[in-house]
Amino acid sequence: MTTDLNTQPVPQPTFSDRLATAFIRLAKFLARLLFVVGVAAALGVGLYLGIPRLYQDYIQPVEDHTLQIADISARQEGIAATLDEDLLSFQDRIGNLEVQIESDSEQLGELAARQDELESALEMQADLAERIAGVEDQLARLVEDMGEQEAALEALAEGLDANDTPIAILEREVQITKALNLIARARLDIGQANAGLAEQNILLAIDLLEALVETVPEGDVTRITQALERLELALTNLDDSPIIAANDLDAAWNALVSEELISETNP
Repeated sequence: MTTDLNTQPVPQPTFSDRLATAFIRLAKFLARLLFVVGVAAALGVGLYLGIPRLYQDYIQPVEDHTLQIADISARQEGIAATLDEDLLSFQDRIGNLEVQIESDSEQLGELAARQDELESALEMQADLAERIAGVEDQLARLVEDMGEQEAALEALAEGLDANDTPIAILEREVQITKALNLIARARLDIGQANAGLAEQNILLAIDLLEALVETVPEGDVTRITQALERLELALTNLDDSPIIAANDLDAAWNALVSEELISETNP
């Protein structure tokens, strides 16, 4: 009984069963295929729509930031190079300023020394001006005294006989006194910076001495000639070098009042 059950043949599926099974399998395959296609389509749509968005939201900002960083780096390098150049230029300027400061310090020292010298010169000039004022006062008094002496000599000459021998000597003394008076006046005019009046007095003194040189003894000709030469030099130096002109007048004065001239003109 058992043996018969085990040996019973398995029933074969019918065509409809096989067709149904194939249809089911085809349906599953199509369902899977549609699912895969749907998923792929969804992924494709997602990629198509998401990649630009992803690029716009993430990749492009990163690229922009990268470009900005590169630009900033380039600018920083340029700024750093410019700062280095400016620093070198600033250091050079500092060096030049230090040299200039040293030079200015030396010049200030020289100016201070010159200022001291100038102050000393001004003090000397003030002292010299006081001395010149004193000399001018003395010359003024001397001119006044000589004027009185000249007037007295002229009065004395008028009272003497024209044929008397001492008359010629007295007249020479009067002319010499007039010349000395004119020289003293010219010297005083130079001290008062009156070159025009000094020139007139010098010319008058020259005229007197030129007329006198023909009447004096031979021993006095040299002295009067020396005085005339000094007066000519004073006339030449009067405009450009009044101090030298004053010295020439002093020399002419000394030549006229020398002991030899006075002794030879006295009787």
